[in-house]
Amino acid sequence: MVDEPKNEQTPEPTKNNLGERKPDTSEAVKSWISQTHHLGRIAFTDWGEFSKTLRKEFLNLRYGLVLGVIVFFAWAAWYGTHHHYEKRIVSILADQSVSNAFLLGRIEQNTKNIARFEKTIEEIQAESNATVQRKDVEIQRLTTENASKEQQLAFIHTLPEKSMSLYSNLVSLSANYPTNQQQFEAMTEALTNMLSEMAAGTPSFKLSINETFITNGATIQLDQSRTLQLQVLNASTVTGEGVTVCFVTPLDLTETNLVSDGWTFMPKSRTVAANGIGSTPVANCWRCFADRPLPGSSFWDVNRLQISTNYTWKAVRLEFQVYANKSKVQSYHVVLVF
Repeated sequence: MVDEPKNEQTPEPTKNNLGERKPDTSEAVKSWISQTHHLGRIAFTDWGEFSKTLRKEFLNLRYGLVLGVIVFFAWAAWYGTHHHYEKRIVSILADQSVSNAFLLGRIEQNTKNIARFEKTIEEIQAESNATVQRKDVEIQRLTTENASKEQQLAFIHTLPEKSMSLYSNLVSLSANYPTNQQQFEAMTEALTNMLSEMAAGTPSFKLSINETFITNGATIQLDQSRTLQLQVLNASTVTGEGVTVCFVTPLDLTETNLVSDGWTFMPKSRTVAANGIGSTPVANCWRCFADRPLPGSSFWDVNRLQISTNYTWKAVRLEFQVYANKSKVQSYHVVLVF
């Protein structure tokens, strides 16, 4: 028995259990791309349709799984990027905060340094000004003393000649005893003129305290006010050069007890020991120098003095000295009663 030839037929596509045709992979990808494109388009044109289609498509597990994976990776990429830049921003802000704190600290330190330098410069300038002022006063004092010494020296140089003339007049008066009153008066007048000539050129002064001329040994009441208003009168016709007033006080009356603007505090007066070794301070001294020559019969308003209330003694004995170039020192010992 001969077998009948079998008709070879093209195999039909396999069907699933439901009888549906199974699409191949390329068609599935194309379908997925088409559906995704459709979803993207209606997402911007018709939100309601997009929601319905999305719910429908999610019923298909494969599409939902792929879309979920895509969404997950998209979210992961966004989160990672966002977290990274957030950390970068926090790090940058922290660095800026540290940098700002450092700069603020440097600025504050530099400000303090500048203030300290300015204060140092002010102190140096004040000290320099005080030094210059002291030097100016010292130069003025030395200049005045030098001029006084030169004038005194010039006066001393004339003494031998005047002394010889005075000696000659005395010898003449002794040898030629006057025989009558007229001759005696003539010799006396010549001698007086000679003495006046020797005394010529020497100014003399009077001291006024609180508008009262004082004498040696005077007592001055200061119970109402402790201010001393001083004036010097040139009582001669000769102009006084380098007029000076000295204020000599006990050691317990110091710079802290005295307002003495315009007066120069001098080195303490001292006494030398009997053996010549060492010395002991005995008094304080202030000097005030006239800034111009004092003509005859004119006044010089000396800078005032004021005894502070922190000086607790009820009375004090002190000395004023007034002199000029080519003049003797006129001393006034007075007692101040508070």
